[in-house]
Amino acid sequence: GAFSDACNKAIEFGKPMLMRDDWKRVLEWDEIEASIRRIT
Repeated sequence: GAFSDACNKAIEFGKPMLMRDDWKRVLEWDEIEASIRRIT
């Protein structure tokens, strides 16, 4: 099966953020909101 467009966007923007020393920042509410806006 193929990933959805939203999933592909989440992977595209999320993977570089997760590979940084401050990766836990992705769990902050402002980052979550920004991610939701990008993929919808």
